[in-house]
Amino acid sequence: MQAARHSYKSPVRPVIYGRESVPSYHAGLFANLKDKLLIQGEETVVLDGIFYTVAELEEIEKGLDEESWQNHVIIYNNKGLLLFLEEQVVDTDKLNAAYYYRFKPSFVQFISPFFAQVFYSLSLDWLRSNLPSLCKLMDFTGFVALADAQQAYEPLRSYFRSLQEFAEGLEWDEFVRDETVLAFIFSPYWRELVNKLPPALESSRIGMAESLLSLAKRFEGNATPAYLQELAASLKGLQLPVVLKEEIGKYAYSLSRYNAESFKVVKKRGSNPSFYVIAGLACFFGILLFTYFNTSRRKNNA
Repeated sequence: MQAARHSYKSPVRPVIYGRESVPSYHAGLFANLKDKLLIQGEETVVLDGIFYTVAELEEIEKGLDEESWQNHVIIYNNKGLLLFLEEQVVDTDKLNAAYYYRFKPSFVQFISPFFAQVFYSLSLDWLRSNLPSLCKLMDFTGFVALADAQQAYEPLRSYFRSLQEFAEGLEWDEFVRDETVLAFIFSPYWRELVNKLPPALESSRIGMAESLLSLAKRFEGNATPAYLQELAASLKGLQLPVVLKEEIGKYAYSLSRYNAESFKVVKKRGSNPSFYVIAGLACFFGILLFTYFNTSRRKNNA
């Protein structure tokens, strides 16, 4: 389910309209908003570029409890959160200013359903078109509570599941027809994204790495050792369980040893001039003998 744009609208804005500061919570704080804000006969009012309908104002008039009001005020006063929830804008500097509130459990529980909806929408879009921005967004998964993780991370989960299935089914003939299909592995932004996956997606990171390691082993004998070594080096840069990290390290080491030994053999053959001297002399004497016997035969025939 994709999040609706502007799913969050701050109730603070209409309440403080015409006031110099945000008032403390008290009885009657939300009364008569429609009468104060709506011109007679109008169905909506625009405040700071955000539309409020009659129904939305009526909902606010029913009142909020004190804790909810305080949480809405926190969002309103932290413009990074407000921009994110209302306009789906990721301003990292302003969001970082609200860093402290990620460690306030009651606030995270409150903001999480709204935050998860926007996170879903942005990640769905940016997975296809903007990995650098998505990597920045991953720094703020602390505002998503466990109860909303399924919804928030569904695009990421589906993306890595499809990549894993693709890697498991990719054959060498398909790869050589279009080698760019594995280019994502070497992208620093892709690796950064994998490393920033939240704990709820740990299995996606592990499954992806295992599939790519298996693919590298399947391609042995076809792909060059240098290519496989680069692939292994990329996997080594991922944050993985110790056992899997060690397995990748051993595989990368075996490839580096193979390359080193191959280089030594080539160098040994190429650096020994005696082989070429002997081969040259053999050819020379062979030509002399051939010429001698050929000349002798002609004299005898004559």
